[in-house]
Amino acid sequence: MLPKKVRYAITRLFFFINALCSKAVDVNNLDNIQQELVTTLCMLEMYFLPTFFDVMIHLTVHLVREVKLCGPVLKEKNWSMMYGLVNPNDFSYGCGNSNQQAKRLCDRLLQANEDQIFFAPYNSDTHWMLVALDPYNNNAYYMDSMAKKGLSNVRDVPRQLGGHECGFYVMRFMKDIIENHTLLTSEKVMT
Repeated sequence: MLPKKVRYAITRLFFFINALCSKAVDVNNLDNIQQELVTTLCMLEMYFLPTFFDVMIHLTVHLVREVKLCGPVLKEKNWSMMYGLVNPNDFSYGCGNSNQQAKRLCDRLLQANEDQIFFAPYNSDTHWMLVALDPYNNNAYYMDSMAKKGLSNVRDVPRQLGGHECGFYVMRFMKDIIENHTLLTSEKVMT
């Protein structure tokens, strides 16, 4: 069993996720939720090695801002049935051999509903990019904020200016697609 202080820190993280995923979010309490999350992450840093803090843990810092800007969009419009997420730890660089990675990815895509798009953030060891997968139509859309012109197969993919913002751009690509699903139509995709 984990020590009490570690269990407490993990429980606080679950409370944060629960507060943001509820059907109704108290807008007046969002700043307090953000402060609690920062305290929770500091507590986690005392107990876990730095390798625990990958981009998925870091992304929690941005969630309150996204709720302030967008609200609980996925639940209101039933978009949770239109989009799925492939766990980056299932197939990113260094996460098992290629046969294991392919099996985990296939298992996840077999759960797809018709017309469902899966977001698959991928880490090449030093850089994050996004692959959006449409298994029913056999399409894969590759978006890389640092790719040289012509390497991403989606037109007008924003480019990052520095060398450390790739995680932010992966989230931005997902947000842009959810808000404007026509970004993946044939007019926007290069062949």
